[in-house]
Order: sequence, then structure tokens, then C-alpha cells
Amino acid sequence: MRPIPKVDYLVVQKAVSKAIQDGALWLVFGNDSVYKEVPVPVQLDADAFLFRPPVTLAAIDFLPTALPDAWTKDAEPKTTVAELYADLKVRRGRPWPAKLFIDGINSAIGQGFVHRAAGSGPITSLVNDAATALTIRSAVPKPPEPVPGTSPAGRRASTMVVLNMAEIQDLADQVHTLTKPLAGMDPQIELRITVKSKADGDLSAANSILEKIKSGWKL
Repeated sequence: MRPIPKVDYLVVQKAVSKAIQDGALWLVFGNDSVYKEVPVPVQLDADAFLFRPPVTLAAIDFLPTALPDAWTKDAEPKTTVAELYADLKVRRGRPWPAKLFIDGINSAIGQGFVHRAAGSGPITSLVNDAATALTIRSAVPKPPEPVPGTSPAGRRASTMVVLNMAEIQDLADQVHTLTKPLAGMDPQIELRITVKSKADGDLSAANSILEKIKSGWKL
């Protein structure tokens, strides 16, 4: 015979709640999707489902090819935040954690895949920005022309991309892996930071940080 462990259900709820808050588990109860936050007692129901942590959404996960029912068929497709979330829920088979969804949309906007139809600024929540209209522009703005002298003759340049802060960190993590295939090629990174001109922020503090990284670097 083998003893069967017993524990009060409140102890189990506390452990599950901590695992959800820490990002080790993902809870879905009805339309509630809880990940990396503390679930309320009603969400810790016996019928709630627990899953492995959800994947981070990439910008392409919001495009018409991935969520066709959310977008109009116009030359410049249109949708809303609520429609994107509803279609994503259907495609993935369960409601997605709100923060991961919002972070994914803001990443898609920041990379230029998706645009706000009007206004500016990040999407803040499913509740406040549910009706926010989004669009995909058929004419993508051309990247700025390189400043004369910044790319000397005889050097080969990569394609130009726009990186958000998370992708900058990914680049930093991968720089050492680039040194081997680019050995002897004197790799250099041409970098420029752009910010919204009418947004809140402390440019003086930002410039102080940039100056510490590279003399003369400022916004």
C-alpha cells in the first residue's frame, strides 16, 4: 500500500496563485485569462483550466494573414482592438492574457506593421481602447536617406529595421555570436533613436545616459 498525500485546498490555491503570479502557470476561467498577476478567489474555481505559459505574440500575429476575420477587405485593411482580440481568442481557442495582447499590439504599431487610424500613443488596455481603430497602410514611408559620410565607401550595410527596446536587448544578447562570422570585417552599428516629439519624457535625463554611452550622442 502507498499513502495518499492530503492537503487543505486553501494551501493548493495559494500555491497555484503564486505559480500564476510568477509566470509558471496560466489560468483560464471562462473569459478570464490570468497570467503574471494575482488571480481573484472566484477565478481559482475547480473548473478553471491551467496551462503552460503562453507564447509572446509577434507583430505578424496581428496581420490579416493571421487574423483574417478581424480585418476589412479594403485596400488598406481596418479593424479595432476589440475585433483583433475576439479573432485571436477564436484562433487560439482561449482568451489571451490582456497584457501580452496589449504588448503585442504596441510592438506591431512600434514596428510599423499596424497603425492607429487616428490619434497617437500606445494602446493601454482592452477596456479603455477596445474601440480604437487600427489600419494597415499600403504605402509604407521610406526610411530616411543616410547622412552623407556615415556609411563610407567600401562598406556593406544591412537592411534598415526599426527595433523596440526589447529587440535592442535581444541584439545586445546576440552581439557576441556575430563576432565569429564577421571576424575581420570590422563590424560597426549605425544607431539612431527616435521618439515622439509631443510625448511626456525627460530628454535631459535621456541625453545624460546617451552621453555616458557615446560622447556627443543625444536626442
